[in-house]
Amino acid sequence: MQVFRITAEVFNTPADAFSGVGTTLAAGRWNHQSPDLRGVYCADSLALSCLETLVHIRSRPRVFPPSVYYSAEVPDALIERPEVGSLPAGWSAAVPHTVSRDFGTAFMRSRRAVGLAVPTVVQAMGSVVLLNCEHPAFDLRWVKGPFPYKYDARLD
Repeated sequence: MQVFRITAEVFNTPADAFSGVGTTLAAGRWNHQSPDLRGVYCADSLALSCLETLVHIRSRPRVFPPSVYYSAEVPDALIERPEVGSLPAGWSAAVPHTVSRDFGTAFMRSRRAVGLAVPTVVQAMGSVVLLNCEHPAFDLRWVKGPFPYKYDARLD
């Protein structure tokens, strides 16, 4: 499965961009903040990766940091894709709930797979992929980049 990740330009190596330090500092839709879990959020398209970053830029006008993107080719056998019906009630709420964080955190702790592919909330189609950077099969050699990324000024 090909996934994409947009980051600030300061994360200019795959090791920096895929360190998973973000999940140790903050909760996301599919993770509780935890000092012992390292994961990164990716998307199944570069366009969706852009949308997913936009929902987190709250300032108006939006200030876009100099950015780069990465692509990674994760073996399909290492991606878990739960059926939508098996996701916890409330997983798609505008404000993430504990239930989706419990689900994703349990996935990461189980180490059943490298990635958890779940539907995005920001549009009708597409998947967000939470990669477990501490999974024994996780491999930075899957990652290509960085490549320059410029947000279109009309996204303000």
